[in-house]
Amino acid sequence: MLPTSQIRGRAYRWLTAMLTARGRITLFVALVAFFFLGLYTIRPALWRLSHVLPDNYRNIAAQAAAAGDFGTAEKIARRRLETAFYDFDAHYILADTLARQNKPAEAALVIKDVMTRLPGARSKRALGAGYDEARTLCLLAGYLWDAGLFFEAGEMGRAALDATTPRMAAQLAAKMTADNPNPRARLAAARIALKNRDKTLFDRQLSPLEQGNDDAAAQAVLLRAAWQEHRDASTTAAEVVLRNATQRFPGQPALKLALAGLLDRTGQTTESQTLIDEIGTTTGTRTAGPGLFQLPPTAVLMPGSDGILLRNNSVASVQFNTGVFRNTSLLAAMRGSAALGLFPIVIVKSGETELTRLYIDDPQPRIYDIAFWPDGAPKLLDLRFQFINDAYDPYSKEDRNVVISNVMTH
Repeated sequence: MLPTSQIRGRAYRWLTAMLTARGRITLFVALVAFFFLGLYTIRPALWRLSHVLPDNYRNIAAQAAAAGDFGTAEKIARRRLETAFYDFDAHYILADTLARQNKPAEAALVIKDVMTRLPGARSKRALGAGYDEARTLCLLAGYLWDAGLFFEAGEMGRAALDATTPRMAAQLAAKMTADNPNPRARLAAARIALKNRDKTLFDRQLSPLEQGNDDAAAQAVLLRAAWQEHRDASTTAAEVVLRNATQRFPGQPALKLALAGLLDRTGQTTESQTLIDEIGTTTGTRTAGPGLFQLPPTAVLMPGSDGILLRNNSVASVQFNTGVFRNTSLLAAMRGSAALGLFPIVIVKSGETELTRLYIDDPQPRIYDIAFWPDGAPKLLDLRFQFINDAYDPYSKEDRNVVISNVMTH
């Protein structure tokens, strides 16, 4: 081994040589070579590093989607959700990639999962993960519409209209009110028009249905009566329409229930109760009275037959025998109160199976008559109503609640 003094000497002579003209050229070439070598190696190194950073999955998924590789973008979002349960941005990305693969029904389920996970995120103070109520409702309504689930899309669409900006609301309304020959699409569009007070659109959507003699025609009559009562402020005209409809469609208990509600609101309580009793004794109709329900501790059993008041996020459930007749439809009346600009959202379930979501944006009872079981309801029906978006405004004292009454199958 060389002595330290010799090592220092050689280093000194090398540096001196490098300072000569030829040495400076050599040093410059070496530095340039190292610079370009760094450029060549650092980019793939950073790329590999970025792919292991958890927060960069958005950019990676966006790159894959931009290249048309939606399957890869889907895998990236799913991988993120395996480790970040409350990352709602990942849910939105996953839903978008599914929709771009022509899977709108699956995309809708992902957005519903956002709403399911939200209470847990709030309790764990994990709201920094990208949740946006208006975006969630708009996406859900749009995906449901694209999946052909027009009734539920209309329900969530009305919620989105209340939650979102005027510009986004206009875009969503345009999507859902374009002419569509499907009767359910027309009925959903008419409900949007009723909410927006758009008489021209309302008439255009309902006119082709009102001339028929089927369920869609009966639903159209319900909406027509609602417009006359709530928009034209003519309870007399609404009553005439409903009375005529009960004669025209004797097998539609929803029309009698709507008429009973109107009569009750106008002080004709005796006839109203007579109609409700008549519905309950109709062959094939099974009533689930409020007293049969299993209620959460915070629920209130309203006086008489006024139903059940749900005051916070909870489930009211009832098990009852649907009888020997093949019941295909659920009939119920619901009314809600708003807080922070939104009304209640209620999930209707048969056991653990979700049937639909309802937006109860009416302080007066709204009649729902929905054919959930075309092949017949289960003989022992486990029916559940889940209130999922309770809210309270401490400044205005507004409290978001829902009342459920007149639950029947027919």
